[in-house]
Amino acid sequence: MFREGGTGKSFYAVCSGALGVFKSDSRGGEHLVTVLRSGETVGEMALITSTPRSASIISLRDSTLIEIPESAYRDIVFSEPTTILRLTRALSERLARPQTRGARRERPRTVAVIPLTRGLDVVGIVQRIRKSLTRRRLATVALDNSHSEQPLDWLDKVEHSVDISFYVCSDPMSEPGWYRRALRQADRILMLADARLQPPHFSLQLMPETVARIDLVLQHPPKLERPLPTAAWRDWLSGVPLTMNIRADSSVDIDRLARTVSSSAPGLILAGGGARGFAHLGVIKALREAGIPLDLVGGTSMGAIIGAGIACDWETEEHIERVREAFVVTNPLRDMTIPVLALYRGRRVSAGLERFFRDWRIEDLWRPFFCVSTNLSIHAEHVHQSGSLWRALRASIAVPGILPPVVENGQVLVDGGVLNNFPVDLMAQAPRGPLIGVDFAPHYSVSDPSIDLESDWITRILSIRRNRIPTLVGLLSASGTAASSARARQAYSQLAIVFRPDLDDVAWLDWRRFDQTVEAGYRHAANLLENYDVDELLSTPP
Repeated sequence: MFREGGTGKSFYAVCSGALGVFKSDSRGGEHLVTVLRSGETVGEMALITSTPRSASIISLRDSTLIEIPESAYRDIVFSEPTTILRLTRALSERLARPQTRGARRERPRTVAVIPLTRGLDVVGIVQRIRKSLTRRRLATVALDNSHSEQPLDWLDKVEHSVDISFYVCSDPMSEPGWYRRALRQADRILMLADARLQPPHFSLQLMPETVARIDLVLQHPPKLERPLPTAAWRDWLSGVPLTMNIRADSSVDIDRLARTVSSSAPGLILAGGGARGFAHLGVIKALREAGIPLDLVGGTSMGAIIGAGIACDWETEEHIERVREAFVVTNPLRDMTIPVLALYRGRRVSAGLERFFRDWRIEDLWRPFFCVSTNLSIHAEHVHQSGSLWRALRASIAVPGILPPVVENGQVLVDGGVLNNFPVDLMAQAPRGPLIGVDFAPHYSVSDPSIDLESDWITRILSIRRNRIPTLVGLLSASGTAASSARARQAYSQLAIVFRPDLDDVAWLDWRRFDQTVEAGYRHAANLLENYDVDELLSTPP
């Protein structure tokens, strides 16, 4: 409609549809700030203040608007002086909305469901999604090709009578008109495909232009332990932010898909913290006992390793025992070396990760997952969302000085905690529901010991426990995460629930305290969740 920085000679009232408010960012791109819907106005700021447009406005779908030019605006204000007060109040309320990227999640009102392969029971899948949403007291309707001739105002009335309208396109080839209309009406697009088949010969770029968020849903055969390879689909739909793998017979997977569609899928973010990270297992156990689903997962360092187990669909007890075997039974840090690159060779760590996660690829997990490492070659964080799972985890835990870096495509990768130890901001860039985080309080800190740190080495060794002198590993880990500590604390405001178990007495490599640390995380989370309203968490409108 208009671009940021342009001249404003009119403002508009939205009668139907949806408009996106986009702001320029420091990298020369644009990000969505908020969505304007029926009953809201846009463009009045430039008109009232005689300043350039403060944002770009793009129609997200077919929309009907009323244009009020400057001359008409002056006539209205002259005859109804209170108009300026109402406009100013509406403008103030809109400016009070969060203005940072990803700070506000929008529940879609319209969802287009498009099959990419033949043979899928699209109608049946939508019915199962709708039943799941009905159990959460969300009203839905399914529209199909028989509604293709209905006028826009009729569709708008239907949209306002329910929470979510599904535009179901059973066959885009035989229903081209309805297919195009479904895309034009959509806030969200679900692309459904049979994971056993190859992608179609046409490309996504040939579809009608849309700014709606597109999610790829791959249906796998029943009762699979792990998804079929999806690399071909990822390549075909490059740039699509989310791929979901579901099993044809799984009501659990359908419920997860329904929560994702309705922007109520909880995202779990797990911080790094060495042996303190065992507390994540206790928190996860408490969350599951409270009935809180964990639909998307992200983490750094030890948080990445624990989160990967959730994405692999490990049950709670299996998860705990696998981590116990990896770190307690088989100590991965028993290969000290001459510290040229690091204190440890890292071969045992790599072998252990490969043994537990085998040839899993991040894009082939049952839940969407990411982890973070730090790219020393370009001095930036690196977000792993595809590729070998165990290699991504190995990079995410490569604490400088403790484990050697990982070289990937000529880039040197180390522990993600150097820049982003608690990656809430990454999950919040495209939130699909409430965010839940587990961090550790206080962050690694080095207190003032009551001993001269430059005294002889025998005195220091004898005084380490008595005076809490920081060890070499503790110093390296504290140094490695110091830069991201402030960033982590700033992230708390974006979390619906934040867990901060107090584990200050657990050393970075204290594998022997596994059971106590898991139990501490469990007790902390169970106490916080004792009277927590899970239904409110999942049903509160965005």
